[in-house]
Amino acid sequence: MKLTFYSLLLLLITGCAISVSVLKSGIKIDGENSSNNEFIYWINLDNINEFKLYPDGCSQYDERSFMMSFLVPLPPLVPTTKVDEVTKSEANFTIRITSETGANVDLDSVSISVTLGSDAYDFVYAETITNQYIPEFKAYRFKSSLKCGQILDGTLNIKGFDVDTIKYKINFFEGTELEVGYLQA
Repeated sequence: MKLTFYSLLLLLITGCAISVSVLKSGIKIDGENSSNNEFIYWINLDNINEFKLYPDGCSQYDERSFMMSFLVPLPPLVPTTKVDEVTKSEANFTIRITSETGANVDLDSVSISVTLGSDAYDFVYAETITNQYIPEFKAYRFKSSLKCGQILDGTLNIKGFDVDTIKYKINFFEGTELEVGYLQA
C-alpha cells in the first residue's frame, strides 16, 4: 500500500504531459546563405558587417489550445485564444535588414523585389530602427504592396551587397501544428 502511494506521489511530482495546438505562419526562404530556426527564416547577406535579411510582418506563433495530463499527452481541448482571430495572410509583407556591428546599409545601391509569376513588386525603404540599449544595432525596414498570403512560389531578388544579384525562392506558410512535451519538477 505504501509503495503504491509513494509511486503515485512520485509520478504526480515529477512530471506531466502537455500538448498544445499552435498556429504557425511565416515566409520560408530557400537558397544559399539562408538559415532558419523553429520560428523565422533569414538570409546572411554579408558576414563582415553581419547584415541579415528577415521577412517581416508575416511571422506568427499563437497557441490556440492546450491540455495537461499525466504521462500520456491528450488532445489539446482547452482554448487559449479566440478562434476567429485574423491570420497573417492578410498582413503587409515587409523586409528588415539588420546589422549588429553598426554598419550602414547603402540605401542608394540596395534594390529588393519579389517576382510572382510574371509580375515584379519592388520594396521601398520605410525607416531605420535603432536600439538605445544596443548602440551597434541598426535595422532598415522596407515595405511593399504585397500581402503575406500572396507570396506563393515567389522569387526574392536582392541587389547591392557582395554578390551582384541574389535570388531566393520564397513561400508563405500557415498552419496548425500539434506540439507535445513533458514538464518535470
